[in-house]
Amino acid sequence: MRILSIDPGMTVGVAILSDGNLINAWDFSATHPLSFYKWVYSEVVEGDYDMIVVEDYVGAGSMSKVAGHTIRQIGFIEGLCLLEEQPFVRQSPSTRTPFIKRAEDLGVKNHAKHALAHALAYERKHHD
Repeated sequence: MRILSIDPGMTVGVAILSDGNLINAWDFSATHPLSFYKWVYSEVVEGDYDMIVVEDYVGAGSMSKVAGHTIRQIGFIEGLCLLEEQPFVRQSPSTRTPFIKRAEDLGVKNHAKHALAHALAYERKHHD
């Protein structure tokens, strides 16, 4: 199973997992929305993934500018996946928690660590 996992926000974490093996993991700045949307578009349309996993936004109270940015990113990813008939799932932030240590043990840090932990959680839950 090939998984693209995204931790959205002003700094985006990305991880690609294939059959349990880490292919790549990195962070990048998404302060300029157009570059983020172009990247997502190319990955969803041209990528070869069995699942795209995205950390969902869970918040309460008034919404900050960063929260709004993150919510728009998630909506764009979900809408594009639906349009392209690409499998997609949102996971709550707490889903990653049991897999953070394994991501750290693989040498992945920062937001990419969160993305990888989400991919590992999804793979564990849906392993054949």
